[in-house]
Amino acid sequence: MNRARLSAFLLAVLALLVTAPAPWAGAPADRAGDAASVVMSAAAEKGEEVARPVWVFLADKGRHESDPEALAAAAARLSTRALARRARALPAGAVVGWRDLPLEPDYLDALAAAGFAPRAESRWLNAVSVLAAPAGEARLAALAFVARVEPVRASERYEPATAPARAASRWPAPGSPYDPSGRYRGVLAGGREDPIDYGASLAELTQINVPAVHQTGNHGEGVVVGMLDTGWNLEHDAFADLIVLGAWDFIQGDSVVANEPGEVDYQDAHGTMTLSTIAGHLPGELVGPAFGAAYYLAKTEDRSQEVPVEEDWWVAGIEWLESVGCDLVSSSLGYYDWYEFEDLDGNTAVTTIAADIAVGLGVMVVNSAGNSRVGFGHIIAPADGDSVLAVGAVDADGVVTSFSSPGPTYDGRIKPDVMARGLLNHVVDPGDPSGYLAASGTSFACPLTAGVAALLLAARPDATPMQVRDALRETADRAANPDNDYGWGLIDALAAVDYLVLTGAPASAPAPAAAIVGAWPNPFNPAARIAFRLGADGPARLAVHDTRGRRVIVLADGVLSAGEHAAVWDGRDAAGRPVASGVYLARLEAAGASATRRLVLLK
Repeated sequence: MNRARLSAFLLAVLALLVTAPAPWAGAPADRAGDAASVVMSAAAEKGEEVARPVWVFLADKGRHESDPEALAAAAARLSTRALARRARALPAGAVVGWRDLPLEPDYLDALAAAGFAPRAESRWLNAVSVLAAPAGEARLAALAFVARVEPVRASERYEPATAPARAASRWPAPGSPYDPSGRYRGVLAGGREDPIDYGASLAELTQINVPAVHQTGNHGEGVVVGMLDTGWNLEHDAFADLIVLGAWDFIQGDSVVANEPGEVDYQDAHGTMTLSTIAGHLPGELVGPAFGAAYYLAKTEDRSQEVPVEEDWWVAGIEWLESVGCDLVSSSLGYYDWYEFEDLDGNTAVTTIAADIAVGLGVMVVNSAGNSRVGFGHIIAPADGDSVLAVGAVDADGVVTSFSSPGPTYDGRIKPDVMARGLLNHVVDPGDPSGYLAASGTSFACPLTAGVAALLLAARPDATPMQVRDALRETADRAANPDNDYGWGLIDALAAVDYLVLTGAPASAPAPAAAIVGAWPNPFNPAARIAFRLGADGPARLAVHDTRGRRVIVLADGVLSAGEHAAVWDGRDAAGRPVASGVYLARLEAAGASATRRLVLLK
């Protein structure tokens, strides 16, 4: 498709968005089930058996359960970063377990010999997906090593834009601050433009207080984010300095996540736009909240199919993202075809189960709530997970959109969890390497929120997914009265960072008279935020000194209440002059006690 035709198509789609209060490209998800019904009904009238993807859940892990070396082999396929993250989240001795064992190869061979070639495998679920007609499903269920057979559920479909096929993605250059195994070697916040010119991204970022966190020098550095989506065109100008650690196409079985020959023109459009929302960085045009993070990309949705069937690839994708060491997963996909509302109880949908397993392994999972307020009328999987952060959409005024899926879950829990902008967001044009569009849907509220979660993890890398979730919920604008339209409300990035850092001490720890809880980023440039806690009301002073003991500036001095406080040092002395790069000491004095924190300013 040439650029003129593409631009005309995108303008037509944008006109529909402006004139109708609907998600990106209307509500196509509601048509997916209808399409499936039409296809199956037509085949039934002809007396034909229609093969569909099904999950085959295996009874056990076979020989691997009794093999003493199996766990060691399973651990060897995990990156160093993944093992370290798991060690923070799991008890000693439980870092690698039964879920990490591979599927029994004899079972897979038997399935293949019977004509059921695997589509996707899940170690976590001990399951494999295959294509099977109804008679084949009955044969599968009768096999001795099969526990049960279930349909592979369908994806909520998006039809954003048409984009031509492009070259393969760019990978990290030698000397990247990340190595291929995912072990972080260190990257500094210095060298970024500050203040940042956010261009047309300013409104949606200001609405959730992202620029205030960026001003501390925190852009998500040190965090590794995994994306699950339709594919990516990384040739856009806004991705020029994006760090991509790796990618995999679960549909084609290769590492090319851009469009490939034979795929529909717009295959990678949705993923390209969601990635720009979280990670784009071209000052003056578009800036995402976590442009300093690094990314893995998992292409899991086949846009060419009339009936979407990507649930199995999503599960395979999140297992891979966890294994390579991601701290956070952002997914703007969802599933509900062939599910009933009673299945959305946080424990039934396979994507929900997989997402909850990932969270248990220390991975923060952020998912769009869905665009099904009209029609299905409920939250979608895996957003129903109790440990999944489900994100709904508001407009520029903070009002819930007409399409954002509401709660509750079937078991009565409040959903969504939080909200961010999801109407006419500023995103890259997937068909023009220098162009931009307005797009709508919870698909875009999700990466905005995931980007803020990355900022929280950059501020406190040891935080658990549930601590990050709680920080985002408890500082949102409706935290006092959450409901099933807004959840806990519109997020506040700076307040959430403060909450997470200031509540970082174990509850059982004795409260000292004076404590510096943390400083972030550190090393820093241009500014560091210093969080401190007082054990009682009274006089307190927070000052910065050089290594010779000379006072550089007083940041706080007076009678302060007991509890948590924060101050920002912008790298200047008391006269407003920039100080030199080097080591400085933040010193807090209160109630006869003192605390010191080392700060490193790098220019």
